[in-house]
Amino acid sequence: MSNDLKNKNKKKQFDPSDPRYMTPEQEQIVNMILNSNSMKTGKDVSNVFNDLRGKVIQRLLDAELDEFLGYSKGNHALKQNSNRRNGSTSKGKKVKTDYGEITICPPRDRDGKFEPQIVKKRQKVLEGFDDIAIAMYAKGMSLKDISDMIKQIYKVELSIETISNLTSAVSQEVTKWQNRPLENFYPFIYVDCLYAPVKKDLISEKTAIYVMLGINKDGVKDVLGIWMNESESAFFWTTVFEEIRSRGVEDILFVSMDGLTGLSDAIEKVFPKTKTQRCIVHIVRNIYSILDKKKAKQIIADFKQIYTASNLYNSKLAYENFLEKYKENSKLIKKANTI
Repeated sequence: MSNDLKNKNKKKQFDPSDPRYMTPEQEQIVNMILNSNSMKTGKDVSNVFNDLRGKVIQRLLDAELDEFLGYSKGNHALKQNSNRRNGSTSKGKKVKTDYGEITICPPRDRDGKFEPQIVKKRQKVLEGFDDIAIAMYAKGMSLKDISDMIKQIYKVELSIETISNLTSAVSQEVTKWQNRPLENFYPFIYVDCLYAPVKKDLISEKTAIYVMLGINKDGVKDVLGIWMNESESAFFWTTVFEEIRSRGVEDILFVSMDGLTGLSDAIEKVFPKTKTQRCIVHIVRNIYSILDKKKAKQIIADFKQIYTASNLYNSKLAYENFLEKYKENSKLIKKANTI
């Protein structure tokens, strides 16, 4: 046989980084699936793999029970405990997946202590739909609209009650996170405001959200809490700082902020020894917003000399030089004086 013919018959080898690459085991599985099923459309492929997914999950459930009991099915050796298999759910359990619906038969034990993890007891929706439903809910969609949309796209019916349970479960986790204990000491805490879409009375609108980021003594960052309020006030911020104190915070060295109304007064009341400082990033942004863009680069570079100075003396000197250089620009001087 000529070399040209040999090369023609030789199967092309793909690099592992190529999407077409398959291990011998993967190729064997793909060939078995293709030889055993007639697939002509994308929907056919989804149906085949959804059915296969159900078989895999069933096998995993059986393996979970084997591990729980300490022996495999059909093993007649001496058992380590008195608990035994007790068949499986007779009617089968229908579970929603992102490819459709599967039916499984969860195995049972006599003592009723087996708690499967791959598909938990009373779980009717596999991971995936919960994220989809929550994302839609966060966008402001109603529960009925979410149900209709999932039915239209995935051909799966999720009741309004099921979707409500999914969003409620997340709310419970959020509440638990909001009330978790904090460390007793934070060298630095940053307080900032951001705007994000929030659902109110079935309408999604941009809302001010206040975020508190703490840095502990080991330099590890942690979001201490997130709050929403219609308006800023000393009363609101006093409530916030009293809350973190009740969660375990005893002392804070520095709090960096962006001139939020009432924040300084609240800190002085709840943590009187804490030093406050305007966030330099926000100050620079505020200055840049009023500058002639042709001159902005030089002015920002001069201003940077103030907060990057090696010591307090040089910082004060840079500050005085900046005021002198730009004394004719009243708006700029006013912004610079907020340091």
